[in-house]
Amino acid sequence: MPLDRATAKPKRCSMPAETRTIITTPALPAGERGPERSNSLAEGFIQKTLSQAFKYAAVGVSNTLIDAAAYFILTRWLWLESLAVLAKGIAYAIGMVNSFYWNRTWTFKSQSDPWHAAFLFTLTHIAALGINAGVMYLGLEAFNLSEIVSLILATGASFAWNFILNKLVVFK
Repeated sequence: MPLDRATAKPKRCSMPAETRTIITTPALPAGERGPERSNSLAEGFIQKTLSQAFKYAAVGVSNTLIDAAAYFILTRWLWLESLAVLAKGIAYAIGMVNSFYWNRTWTFKSQSDPWHAAFLFTLTHIAALGINAGVMYLGLEAFNLSEIVSLILATGASFAWNFILNKLVVFK
């Protein structure tokens, strides 16, 4: 360690500890570094994606609860009983706003333009509605599956579609 000439004490390095560690850590030969690093990158990507998928599912559960609660509030307390379809549309929109907010800020931690993301989010979910209905139709009519099996497949297909597009396009 170099000495300070005026005090004859060792000089303190002004670099942050992280920088000193990076500078003083010896580099591995290229052959030893490659596969280990790519494995850790792949593992990191998989861990991040699984964490996001669980968060996405949790947000989905909260959307369903909010949608149902909003529907019952609108039809039972705000006198929209005779307009149940309108109430359901409003309740679904409230759930979608919840979904957009939490998936943008918590699940994917996106810094993208919120208006552009909202536009893409809406398009993605409109397409998901078509996928959901299409898979349900195919399950019931083309493959003669039970209603519950068709429902599970339709939900799974739209969940996968929405998660992948939200991760890779909407909130990238």
